[in-house]
Amino acid sequence: MFEYNWTVEKLKNYITNIHSDVDGLGERDEKDIYGFSIDCEPRFDAFFYGSGLRTTDRDSEGNIVLTLDEPKIVDVVQTYKALLNSNIAVYKPKKETPIYSMFKNKTVVFYETAIAISDQQLEFDYGVLPIPMWNTDQKEYITYLSNTHDAWSVPKNTSDIDMAGAVITSLACEAYRTVMPQYFEGMLKVRYASDLESAQVYDIIREGVVFDFGYMFGMSFTGSYAPFFPFRHCLMNEKQEWASTLETYEDRFKGDIATILTDIRENNK
Repeated sequence: MFEYNWTVEKLKNYITNIHSDVDGLGERDEKDIYGFSIDCEPRFDAFFYGSGLRTTDRDSEGNIVLTLDEPKIVDVVQTYKALLNSNIAVYKPKKETPIYSMFKNKTVVFYETAIAISDQQLEFDYGVLPIPMWNTDQKEYITYLSNTHDAWSVPKNTSDIDMAGAVITSLACEAYRTVMPQYFEGMLKVRYASDLESAQVYDIIREGVVFDFGYMFGMSFTGSYAPFFPFRHCLMNEKQEWASTLETYEDRFKGDIATILTDIRENNK
């Protein structure tokens, strides 16, 4: 049975001191061997949500509010910043470096990327794990969907809104009932799982899926600067701190949330 004790601390322990200067150049490059690497900067979002955080939530009255001022976020930022920038076992993503090629070449032990990469043909067996929990008090693994979910919309001048909604709902329902099981049960859990345990982990990952208003409508914020961007940028930039970053964008984010909600209400009239 899969145990719920896979945490960021355990990841750090597993990868401790895993680094080898294979090419002998004395430089940390993609030809070396590392304990951990991550596909690209947007994949940092998985650490944020996997730690039980959200950019938005509902208050006691049911209103959507910004939640980037939670004290826990500071600890999460500092922990992952240290992991990515101060750990010799970690290769930080660079735009010019194809991290997936490193994984295929077996120079990375743990590789964090989108689950869709599982359908690539590899010449070796590999295991699948959910994003680590923040700690064992969390009790569940949390999965964010990035931009791989569907967001349906209907033009305002549609002559029959109810019919359009019924058709969209029917199509989405049919895809959920027929297409999804074929991919999830037939492809991920059978063809792209090295063993039974990996297949079971896919179920755990799927059970922990969460949605976040601030993520789904992220590109509707001012300048398309979404609420999840500050977390990414703090992890990429060693000198960028969470408190000052949040101070820069907090009021703007709050105003954007109000504007987006108003637009949604107006368009639903």
